[in-house]
Amino acid sequence: MPNNGTSCIVSIERFKPNLFHLEQGEGLFKSHSHAALLLFQRNCSVEAPHAVNDLTVQGIIQEVLKEIHSSYYTPITVSELASRHFLSESNLRKKFTESVGVSPKQYIINLRLMEAKRMLQQTNKAVEMISSEVGFTSSSRFYDYFVRSVGVTPLEWRMQSIQ
Repeated sequence: MPNNGTSCIVSIERFKPNLFHLEQGEGLFKSHSHAALLLFQRNCSVEAPHAVNDLTVQGIIQEVLKEIHSSYYTPITVSELASRHFLSESNLRKKFTESVGVSPKQYIINLRLMEAKRMLQQTNKAVEMISSEVGFTSSSRFYDYFVRSVGVTPLEWRMQSIQ
C-alpha cells in the first residue's frame, strides 16, 4: 500500500509519547529504537510525494555540504558521507551532482584548492604544508590538481598573486 506524507506524520506521531520512555531507557534497546524510528521516518520520506521527497533530498544535500565545509581538511570520503545519511554512495553522488553541479569528490577538491589559494596568498607557509593542511594526503596530487585547475604551479600562482 503506497504511503503518503500525511500517514507517515500520523504514524510517527503515534511513537512520540513513547519517546520519553525510550530516552529514559538504557543500552541496546534505546539505540535500536531510535535507529528504527529514524529509518521509519527516512522511509516515509522516500515513499512520499515528489515535492516532499525533493525537500528531503535538498535537506540532505544541505547537511552534506555543511559536513564537507566543516571537515574538508580531513580524509573525508563520499562513502562516509553517504552512510551518515543512510544513502548509497551512487545515490548521493547522483543527487549531489544534480543539486550542486559537480560530484561530491570534485566539490571537496575545489574547496581544498580554494583554501590553498587563500593560504598561498595570505601566508608564507611552504606549499607542502599548505597541501597537507587543506586535506591533500599527497603533495604531488595537490600539485596535479592545482595545475589542472589553475594552469600554473602553486608557487608560480603565489608569485603572480603577490604582484
